[in-house]
Amino acid sequence: MIVVQAPPTPSRISAVDKEEPKPAAPLLIELQGDRYVRRTPADTSNARSSQPDYAAEGKANTTGRANSTPPRTELPPTLFIFRDGHQEESGDYSIIAGVIYARGEYWTSGSWSKQIPISQLDLPSTFKANQERGVKFVLPAGPNEVVTRF
Repeated sequence: MIVVQAPPTPSRISAVDKEEPKPAAPLLIELQGDRYVRRTPADTSNARSSQPDYAAEGKANTTGRANSTPPRTELPPTLFIFRDGHQEESGDYSIIAGVIYARGEYWTSGSWSKQIPISQLDLPSTFKANQERGVKFVLPAGPNEVVTRF
Protein backbone atom coordinates (compact mmCIF):
# COMPACT_ATOMS: atom_id res chain seq x y z
CA MET A 1 0.00 0.00 0.00
CA ILE A 2 1.40 3.44 -0.95
CA VAL A 3 0.16 6.62 0.70
CA VAL A 4 0.81 9.94 -1.03
CA GLN A 5 0.55 13.05 1.11
CA ALA A 6 -0.21 16.45 -0.32
CA PRO A 7 2.23 19.29 0.45
CA PRO A 8 1.22 21.35 3.48
CA THR A 9 -0.97 24.35 2.87
CA PRO A 10 0.27 27.76 4.04
CA SER A 11 -2.06 27.68 7.03
CA ARG A 12 -0.54 24.39 8.25
CA ILE A 13 3.11 25.55 8.10
CA SER A 14 4.57 26.03 11.56
CA ALA A 15 6.56 29.08 12.64
CA VAL A 16 9.77 27.01 12.59
CA ASP A 17 9.25 26.11 8.94
CA LYS A 18 8.74 29.79 8.01
CA GLU A 19 12.30 30.77 8.97
CA GLU A 20 14.53 31.03 5.96
CA PRO A 21 18.21 30.16 6.34
CA LYS A 22 20.36 33.25 6.64
CA PRO A 23 23.23 33.49 4.16
CA ALA A 24 26.61 33.11 5.80
CA ALA A 25 28.64 36.30 5.87
CA PRO A 26 32.25 36.03 4.72
CA LEU A 27 34.78 35.77 7.51
CA LEU A 28 37.91 37.91 7.45
CA ILE A 29 40.55 37.42 10.14
CA GLU A 30 43.31 40.03 10.26
CA LEU A 31 46.56 40.14 12.23
CA GLN A 32 46.73 43.40 14.16
CA GLY A 33 49.79 43.80 16.32
CA ASP A 34 50.12 40.55 18.25
CA ARG A 35 46.49 39.38 17.93
CA TYR A 36 44.17 38.05 15.25
CA VAL A 37 40.99 40.11 14.90
CA ARG A 38 37.72 39.07 13.24
CA ARG A 39 36.41 41.69 10.84
CA THR A 40 32.81 41.97 9.65
CA PRO A 41 31.78 43.21 6.18
CA ALA A 42 30.78 46.55 7.74
CA ASP A 43 34.29 46.87 9.24
CA THR A 44 36.09 46.33 5.95
CA SER A 45 34.84 49.58 4.44
CA ASN A 46 36.47 51.60 7.23
CA ALA A 47 38.78 48.93 8.61
CA ARG A 48 41.23 51.23 10.37
CA SER A 49 38.66 53.35 12.19
CA SER A 50 36.65 50.50 13.76
CA GLN A 51 37.44 48.78 17.03
CA PRO A 52 38.56 45.14 17.07
CA ASP A 53 36.18 42.53 18.47
CA TYR A 54 38.45 41.42 21.33
CA ALA A 55 38.88 42.84 24.79
CA ALA A 56 42.38 44.14 25.37
CA GLU A 57 42.13 45.28 28.97
CA GLY A 58 45.72 44.42 29.85
CA LYS A 59 47.20 46.09 26.79
CA ALA A 60 44.80 49.00 26.37
CA ASN A 61 46.25 51.92 24.52
CA THR A 62 46.00 55.14 26.56
CA THR A 63 45.39 57.28 23.47
CA GLY A 64 42.35 55.22 22.44
CA ARG A 65 43.83 54.30 19.08
CA ALA A 66 44.09 50.69 17.94
CA ASN A 67 47.55 49.10 18.08
CA SER A 68 49.31 49.47 14.78
CA THR A 69 51.86 47.08 13.38
CA PRO A 70 55.37 48.46 12.99
CA PRO A 71 56.54 49.04 9.43
CA ARG A 72 58.15 45.98 7.92
CA THR A 73 61.87 46.36 7.41
CA GLU A 74 63.55 44.69 4.48
CA LEU A 75 65.73 41.82 5.66
CA PRO A 76 69.06 41.19 3.97
CA PRO A 77 69.03 38.11 1.75
CA THR A 78 70.13 34.75 3.08
CA LEU A 79 73.39 33.45 1.65
CA PHE A 80 73.54 29.78 0.65
CA ILE A 81 77.06 28.34 0.30
CA PHE A 82 77.21 25.11 -1.67
CA ARG A 83 79.64 22.24 -1.21
CA ASP A 84 81.22 22.99 -4.58
CA GLY A 85 82.03 26.54 -3.37
CA HIS A 86 79.55 28.65 -5.32
CA GLN A 87 77.13 30.93 -3.47
CA GLU A 88 73.56 32.08 -4.03
CA GLU A 89 71.36 34.57 -2.21
CA SER A 90 67.63 34.53 -1.59
CA GLY A 91 65.43 36.90 0.35
CA ASP A 92 62.30 34.75 0.06
CA TYR A 93 62.37 30.99 0.53
CA SER A 94 60.68 28.02 2.22
CA ILE A 95 62.27 24.83 3.51
CA ILE A 96 60.00 21.83 3.12
CA ALA A 97 61.01 18.18 3.49
CA GLY A 98 64.74 18.78 3.08
CA VAL A 99 64.42 21.07 0.05
CA ILE A 100 64.83 24.87 -0.08
CA TYR A 101 62.34 26.47 -2.45
CA ALA A 102 63.89 29.85 -3.24
CA ARG A 103 61.76 32.37 -5.11
CA GLY A 104 63.36 33.51 -8.34
CA GLU A 105 62.77 36.38 -10.71
CA TYR A 106 61.59 34.77 -13.94
CA TRP A 107 62.73 37.62 -16.17
CA THR A 108 66.33 37.52 -14.90
CA SER A 109 66.86 33.90 -13.81
CA GLY A 110 64.43 32.07 -16.10
CA SER A 111 62.42 30.45 -13.29
CA TRP A 112 59.83 31.42 -10.71
CA SER A 113 61.40 29.23 -8.04
CA LYS A 114 64.50 27.14 -7.59
CA GLN A 115 64.74 23.89 -5.66
CA ILE A 116 67.91 23.46 -3.62
CA PRO A 117 68.35 20.18 -1.72
CA ILE A 118 69.83 20.90 1.71
CA SER A 119 72.30 18.07 1.12
CA GLN A 120 74.01 20.25 -1.54
CA LEU A 121 74.80 23.00 0.99
CA ASP A 122 77.92 23.40 3.09
CA LEU A 123 75.84 23.96 6.24
CA PRO A 124 78.59 25.06 8.66
CA SER A 125 79.80 27.71 6.17
CA THR A 126 76.22 28.78 5.42
CA PHE A 127 75.40 29.23 9.13
CA LYS A 128 78.66 31.11 9.77
CA ALA A 129 78.32 33.43 6.76
CA ASN A 130 74.73 34.34 7.63
CA GLN A 131 75.58 34.90 11.28
CA GLU A 132 78.36 37.31 10.27
CA ARG A 133 75.87 39.18 8.07
CA GLY A 134 73.30 39.35 10.88
CA VAL A 135 70.85 37.06 9.08
CA LYS A 136 68.98 34.37 10.99
CA PHE A 137 69.14 31.08 9.05
CA VAL A 138 67.10 28.26 10.61
CA LEU A 139 66.60 24.68 9.49
CA PRO A 140 63.47 22.66 10.35
CA ALA A 141 63.70 20.89 13.71
CA GLY A 142 61.72 17.88 12.51
CA PRO A 143 60.24 16.24 9.41
CA ASN A 144 56.81 17.88 9.89
CA GLU A 145 58.12 21.44 10.32
CA VAL A 146 58.16 24.02 7.53
CA VAL A 147 60.46 27.07 7.67
CA THR A 148 59.56 30.19 5.71
CA ARG A 149 61.26 33.50 5.20
CA PHE A 150 59.66 36.35 3.32
